[in-house]
Amino acid sequence: MSQGYVPRSVFTPNFAVAPVGGRFILLDPVRDANFLNKPTTDALGNTIPDMGLGVVDNGVFFYTSQTLNGAPRPYPVKFFWIGSPAGTNDANDNFSIFMADVDESVFKPGAQASEWLLNPRLVLSTLQAGKDIINWFDANYPYTSVPPSGGVGQETPNGQSNSTYGTLSTGGSPGNVSRMASFSTGSSIDGQFWPVYDYVDNSIILYFSIKTPNPNTTSVYCYKTTDTEIRTPLTSSQFLGGIYLTQFNFGVSSIPYSHRFSIISPDPLVTTPRVAGKQSAVFFYAFGAFDNSTPAHGKWLQAGVLSDIHTSPTNWQGNITLNAAGGGGGVDVSGQYNPDKLGSIFVVPQGNTTSACYACLYNATTDRDIRSGSNAVVINAMQIRIAYFHPAANVLAFGSDPISFASGVGTIGHCRPQFTTYPDGVPKIIYNDFAFDQSLKTAMEYIDPQVLRPEHHRKIYITEDTWPNPIFFSTFGKKKLFARIYFIVASGVVPPTNNPQNDPQYAPIIQIAEFDGSFDYSTGAYYLNNDDVGTLVLGTQEPTVGLNGAGPTTNIDIKQVEFSAEDLPAYMGILMRAQSTNSIGPEGVIVLE
Repeated sequence: MSQGYVPRSVFTPNFAVAPVGGRFILLDPVRDANFLNKPTTDALGNTIPDMGLGVVDNGVFFYTSQTLNGAPRPYPVKFFWIGSPAGTNDANDNFSIFMADVDESVFKPGAQASEWLLNPRLVLSTLQAGKDIINWFDANYPYTSVPPSGGVGQETPNGQSNSTYGTLSTGGSPGNVSRMASFSTGSSIDGQFWPVYDYVDNSIILYFSIKTPNPNTTSVYCYKTTDTEIRTPLTSSQFLGGIYLTQFNFGVSSIPYSHRFSIISPDPLVTTPRVAGKQSAVFFYAFGAFDNSTPAHGKWLQAGVLSDIHTSPTNWQGNITLNAAGGGGGVDVSGQYNPDKLGSIFVVPQGNTTSACYACLYNATTDRDIRSGSNAVVINAMQIRIAYFHPAANVLAFGSDPISFASGVGTIGHCRPQFTTYPDGVPKIIYNDFAFDQSLKTAMEYIDPQVLRPEHHRKIYITEDTWPNPIFFSTFGKKKLFARIYFIVASGVVPPTNNPQNDPQYAPIIQIAEFDGSFDYSTGAYYLNNDDVGTLVLGTQEPTVGLNGAGPTTNIDIKQVEFSAEDLPAYMGILMRAQSTNSIGPEGVIVLE
């Protein structure tokens, strides 16, 4: 996914043709029907009738390598997409993965796909993926009493366990991927996918996901091929299985059930030293049932750095070297926009520090999935937003402003965004346009890349459902701060006594410390910066009774303190202490502006 490659023939940005904000079609089932109307056969002998005459989605530019077997590679850049056959749409899709070579020298904005995309071919059919996923799931979670009948799901008893992948624990509703068996049952690679070039052995790892009906089916799987041109479709022998990642599920499930993920490799910041025979990666992962009832959109957003995906591409859990603390980004409770799909990962600098951070685009509904009388998923006008993961501070943050938003009924939303300079050397975001008639097409929008930096946003939000104590964070180039801190009230809480002296025995003390200059993962703070004694703020003592005269509530969070600060340094830390014997479970929101 590297963006460092300079094309042989770079499109000169004549902004009369390619203005910032200009939108152009890349791949359209109607306009590019002749290009997509190519039947093909997968490794199982199944006929895939075309390459997306129904709908196309998830367009991704992918850089491989400059050479192939010691000779110059004719087309280092590839274009991947998922396509569903004629007669289907976004409501009944049967997506398979396709790719083509990119001829950068002939691309121009608005050109038909056949002018600049060469050798279109099948990468992975949904029927091939379905067969491999079902076999993998049945092997890892075998039946104990009732033989399976062509797939997993209702035949798999509740509580089935696997020593690596965990236990299926949702009562009476074990995982189900049996729909992947055939077109008629709804087989579709309808999640997300990201190809990764493994430079250790010159191979391609293809990570992809499927949408599943409940949290007890793993969603993310992968194949690996040494044919980096992928001349023939992927087969069962190249299937590696499901991704092992249990760290961020908060007891909802012990396996990664969410289809919302993104990955880039190698780690572009080289946060941890490069090691021979290994290849690092950075990932973002959105999971959880938004508002506890809409699993189609994420409740938490997490990010991390993996030390190696070459040796074991599926074992993310055992290779995490860094991750955003606690819950990462708590989208639901804090009122942030709920992720629908995650986009590409890249690096952005910050204005008041020598360190940088990762950024990940994602799309979200413009109005959150909360409606009176129903909390069902609401697909309304989609916007592209951005999240930041700072590896030195181990914190995840959200930008306040949309990067792009819907333009009307014919384009009510943008999804699966990728920031890239391919194929013409001009910064852009590619995404899929969605309309109310369930149609999809892939488009691109030229942008000023400065809009992706944290400084561009009016505000930056740092929010988690569970904060570490202390919490340490980058100020992302901002100079003002507002913080609202809550403590989680647990059962068995001991309220303060109502004594005449009004002794603030249960009032928290908040220490705010400054870290200026440089700070990074390997060295920490420099010189005197790590000895700052900080500023103390006295929080609010929990009352002995509420306004109704009853005792303190024991099942909600209580706001303890609000404070603001100005002229911020590059980094800050907040430490929370209290004389009380009650545990401190901090959460809340930090607003930087």
